[in-house]
Amino acid sequence: LFPSGGFTLSHGLETFAERGLIQDADALHAWIVTSVRWQVGPSDAVAAAATWAAGDDLELVSEIDRRLLATKLSRE
Repeated sequence: LFPSGGFTLSHGLETFAERGLIQDADALHAWIVTSVRWQVGPSDAVAAAATWAAGDDLELVSEIDRRLLATKLSRE
């Protein structure tokens, strides 16, 4: 049940590439900067820090994961 692989961790990159929205290095760079600044940083990084702080409290870790999943915008 653990999601792993390119599509589950891409934050929508495959979809953008497939639709021709990322066609060169400059477009990829812009996508990476935007993704880290507005998606990975404020969500994944905060969730990782909160999970680390939760320690062995698996109920809290589960709640953090549920809330993180609820913030994801990619349809993949």
